[in-house]
Amino acid sequence: MSNANVRPLAYSVPEAAGVAGVSRAHLYRAMQVGGLASVKTGSRRVVLHDDLVAWLHGQREIAVGVAETATEAEADEAATPAPPTRSTPRPKRRTRRRSDAAQATLPLAD
Repeated sequence: MSNANVRPLAYSVPEAAGVAGVSRAHLYRAMQVGGLASVKTGSRRVVLHDDLVAWLHGQREIAVGVAETATEAEADEAATPAPPTRSTPRPKRRTRRRSDAAQATLPLAD
């Protein structure tokens, strides 16, 4: 039996990130929030192959659900008419100018 046909049972986090095509930080966040299961063996954390595959399938389902929700929102948005737009630009806001008397400094008391 050749090694090319043997699939690893578990990956280190950097290996799992490479296999999944994501960053190590992304995998650590997924493990922290409980989305991706991992196993601690001694001082080393590993991700089982089946857990990595299940997590990736879950990510795909989340992405499909988000896309369906976005499509529904776009359909709702298309059904409601857009508000009218201004044909002329708004005038600039005028700022109040202080009178010369208000800008003058008061004399200091001796």
